[in-house]
This record gives sequence, C-alpha cells and structure tokens, in this order.
Amino acid sequence: MPKVLSPYPSGFLGSNEVNRTDTSNDSKHLVAAVNQIFNRANISKEKSPYESNTEVNSIWAKILNNSNEYISFDFKQNVLKTALNAFGTDYLVQWLSVQHKHPNFTKDHHNFIDETIGFIYQGKPRQISHSNWITILDSSKIENNTVQYTETQAKWLAEPSTKYGFKNSSKTIHDLVHDWVKVPKGINDLESSLFVLFGAR
Repeated sequence: MPKVLSPYPSGFLGSNEVNRTDTSNDSKHLVAAVNQIFNRANISKEKSPYESNTEVNSIWAKILNNSNEYISFDFKQNVLKTALNAFGTDYLVQWLSVQHKHPNFTKDHHNFIDETIGFIYQGKPRQISHSNWITILDSSKIENNTVQYTETQAKWLAEPSTKYGFKNSSKTIHDLVHDWVKVPKGINDLESSLFVLFGAR
C-alpha cells in the first residue's frame, strides 16, 4: 500500500510519520531567521500553513548557532537518521512520482531536484545557494505542472549503475543518502538541503 505523504512549507511532500509539531523555541527562531532572508531579498512572505520537520529544524538551528555539537560524530549520525526518515518513502522514484502530482510542485522544485542530482551524481557545483532556494521554494505557488520527469531526472533514472548492478530507478532513500555523503562536502550539502526540503518557513 503506497505511503501517504504530507505537504511541507517548501512545497515538497515528505513523511507524515515524523514529529511535525512546531512549538519549540528552535522553530520560532528559525522562522524569524528565514523571515530575515526574505526581507533582505525584498520578498513579502506569509507564514506557511504547513508544519515542518522539527528534527530538521533542530539540526539547522545548531548550524546557525555554530554549536560545538555541529562537529560531533553524534550530530552527523543524527543528520543521517533524520534524512532517512524525512522523505517518507522507501524508494527515490516513489518520492519523485508523488511530488509531480502535488499542485504546489513547480518548475522551481524540478530545478532543485535536477541541481541535487547534478551535485551528487555528476560532480556539478550548485548554481543557487541553499539560502536562495529557501526564498524560491514555498507552498504558496500553485502551478499546473505537466512535466513528470525532466530530461535530467529521466536520463539519470534510466542509466544503469555498473557499481550496484541495477538501474537508478531502484535506488532506495538509503542509497541516496549514502551516495550524498560520499561526495566532497556532501554531508554539509545534505544538512542544508534537508532544511530547504522539510524545514520551517
């Protein structure tokens, strides 16, 4: 039976089985910090009606506060655990296909996914910073998305993997996270991307 995902402030869908009650001081601080980003960009932003992932918010708060915990092994381990639980599906292709059916999924969301695939699997640097992605991606946009998979996504999903012996369409979320942290500065990119995907607005 397919898992039911919940909308997040970014406009992406993610797990509804994680703690999403945003009453902590960390969350309030993060919303204020995000609002400052929008203000600097001269963008008017209303608070999202959707709840965010509180564990993702906690991770991002420690990064913003430059906490000593940020460099610890336990912190990195928690990032991996949080990432594995945040998407809400077993396979990446399941997560992607559900996004395409949601009205808040736009070409900007496609672009973030394409850029992330490029970073993880093609060694391409990001063209847009995570702080800019926070301002670009939100749940207030509604677009009649007619593109199921971009050229980048379709090509990557169809490419056979000689290392694992199966097509990328069989990649699990565990595989994705494993591949993500293998690339240079991958763990840092994952930390920031989790907040872009599932963090507070």
